[in-house]
Amino acid sequence: MARYLLGRFAGILIVFFIVSVVVFLLMHAIPGGPYNEDKVPLSPEAKANYMRKYGLDRPLV
Repeated sequence: MARYLLGRFAGILIVFFIVSVVVFLLMHAIPGGPYNEDKVPLSPEAKANYMRKYGLDRPLV
């Protein structure tokens, strides 16, 4: 019984990891950003400040 539960738990961890990686890659593959001009009109300076503040102007690696 313990072997079965450990196997199921390991499977859950693997699926969770794969789903997390897929969601992460999809979120970084979509165009645009959190500050779209359609919804929130920002000046270029304000947009640059927000991007710098939250680290969105730096690459992932």
